[in-house]
Amino acid sequence: MSNTHKNIQRFLNSFYERQLMVTKKVEGNSEENIQQANSEQEKVSKNAEIPVEKYASFVKSNPWKIATFLLGIGVIVLLILLFSGKGGVTGAVVSEDVAAKNLLSFIKTQVGKEATLISSEREGALYKITVEYQGEKVPVYVSMDGKYLIAQPIPLSQTAFNTNSEEETPKEVPKTDKPKVDLYVMSFCPYGNRAENTMLPVYNLLKNKIDFSVHYIVQVSGNNVESLHGQAEVDQDMREACVLNESGIAKWWAFVSYVNNKCGSDGSCWEDAAKNASLDAKKIKDCVSKKGLELMKVDAKLSSDNNAMASPTLIINGVKTNAVYQYGNSEAYKKALCDAFTTSPTECSKELASLSNSSVSGGSC
Repeated sequence: MSNTHKNIQRFLNSFYERQLMVTKKVEGNSEENIQQANSEQEKVSKNAEIPVEKYASFVKSNPWKIATFLLGIGVIVLLILLFSGKGGVTGAVVSEDVAAKNLLSFIKTQVGKEATLISSEREGALYKITVEYQGEKVPVYVSMDGKYLIAQPIPLSQTAFNTNSEEETPKEVPKTDKPKVDLYVMSFCPYGNRAENTMLPVYNLLKNKIDFSVHYIVQVSGNNVESLHGQAEVDQDMREACVLNESGIAKWWAFVSYVNNKCGSDGSCWEDAAKNASLDAKKIKDCVSKKGLELMKVDAKLSSDNNAMASPTLIINGVKTNAVYQYGNSEAYKKALCDAFTTSPTECSKELASLSNSSVSGGSC
C-alpha cells in the first residue's frame, strides 16, 4: 500500500468519527430529514478539527498533498448524497471529458496548482479520473453528472476503517539491554492521547529500564509550524515539548495526562494542568516563546527521518510496532517493550490491567 493511500485512510479514520454524530441523528429519507442532515453536516464541517475550507492552504506545504484534501471534501459530499438517496447523480449525465475538466478546474481553484489528466473511465455509477499532481498519481471519483467528487469509494465492510493492523508485515524488533522507545504523537489527536494513556502504566512499571522519548509530528517551514489539528495543537505541542525539555519526563506525564483527560481538544485548561503538576505556567510560556520553534524543528526532522507521519507511531529499537494501536491494552504495550530486552527485567512478569472504557483497536490521525 502506498504512503498516499495510507495517509488517505488515516485521515478518513479521524474524519469518519466526526461524521457519525450526523448519521446517528438522522433516519429515513424524508425531505425534513434530508434538510436536517445537511444542516448537521454543515455544523460538523465548520467545527471539525480540520476545517475543510482551511485544508486547501494546508496541503500546499504538506506531504499529505491533494489526496487527503480531496477526501475531506469527498466524505462530506458522499454523506449528503447518501442521505438524499440520489446515489451521486443529481442531474443529466455528462461525458468523461466534461467530468474530468470540471475536476481539473476544481483542483486549480481550490489548491492553486495545476493537475494533469492521466486517464478517465466509468466505474460503476461513477467516473474514475486519475490525475497527476506534484509528481504523484491520484485516483479521484466523480459523479456522472460531473458535479461531485469522492476521493475514494468507501467499502461497506467492517475493515474499511481499520487501516493499521495489516498495513505492513511487522519487522522483528532487535533486543538490547536498555530498549530505546520513541512515541510520536500529535497533542490533540484522540488516538495519540489514547496511546499516551495506555503507555503510562507501562512507563511507571519500567521507568529507567527503558530509554523513553516523546516527539511531536509537525511540519516546519522557515518560522512557520503546522500541525494537523491547527494552531491550537501547535501551541500545545510546544508547551508539552517545553515541559519535557525543561522539567523532565515525570512532570511531562503529569502535565499531559491532565490535559488529555480534562482539557478537551483546545487545551484551554493547560494552566490548570501546569498547576496540578507543580509547574510554573509563566516559565512554560517563556520557553514556548524562546525555544518552541527550535524544539518543533527537531521533532519535525525526527518524524520525517523515521517516517512517523501518523499519530501515534511507536518505534522500539528503531523498528515500528503495531502494538501501539491496541488502545487501552497496557499489557500489549508492556509485552512489546519487554520483548525488546536482551534479558527481561522482573517487572515484565507483572500483568497490567486494561484501561476501563478505553479498549479499542486500530485508528490514527
